[in-house]
Amino acid sequence: MHRPSISIANWRIWTVTGIIYIGFTMLFLLPVFEQHLATITVNKDLTSYLGSIKQDKKPISSPSLISGTPISISINRLGVNLPIEKGYYDNLDGTWTLNNYHAFVDASTVANPVVSNATTGNAFIYAHDFENLFEKTSQLIPGDLVNITTSNDYIFTYEYQSGAIVEPSSTYILTQQGNKDQLTLMTCSGAWYQNRHVMYFSFLNVQPLKSKTAQT
Repeated sequence: MHRPSISIANWRIWTVTGIIYIGFTMLFLLPVFEQHLATITVNKDLTSYLGSIKQDKKPISSPSLISGTPISISINRLGVNLPIEKGYYDNLDGTWTLNNYHAFVDASTVANPVVSNATTGNAFIYAHDFENLFEKTSQLIPGDLVNITTSNDYIFTYEYQSGAIVEPSSTYILTQQGNKDQLTLMTCSGAWYQNRHVMYFSFLNVQPLKSKTAQT
């Protein structure tokens, strides 16, 4: 019987070994290759996404100046809701315009008082310390909000910061106390109403009335 030569046998062994080696190599390299392709795809998509954000992003413009004459004041948590009229200080008898139905905005210091979203300013509003007026303001706590509605249909929201008891002669309360547009409320205080309770609010935001938004 004729035996295959040793060279032919070795060739067959090396051939089978090579095929097995190539198969195992592909088996291990294929996931690596697929992961590399996935990484390229992700990086490409991420670059494209970041590029689109950069193109779509526009500079945010500063809010335009909005101001208006205050016509009502509300402090929802305390159930305060009052119309506002212009009030004046009488230098002859040292009294302010007052009645039992309204809050008043100081029109003596500024002829045409307004609230605004400007970075400076102080709107000064006062009323009697009566149950139906500003009596409940003694219950204010930091963070309480007050809304001022204006004649041009905007709502200005202010946040309560602090309060103080001062003498009637303390005129500094009419000027701004901080570096933001400010609202100051005042009412009487004390057993004989001999003092003044002053409350300071900082500007928070301004929004159009819902009725105005619906019309536009």
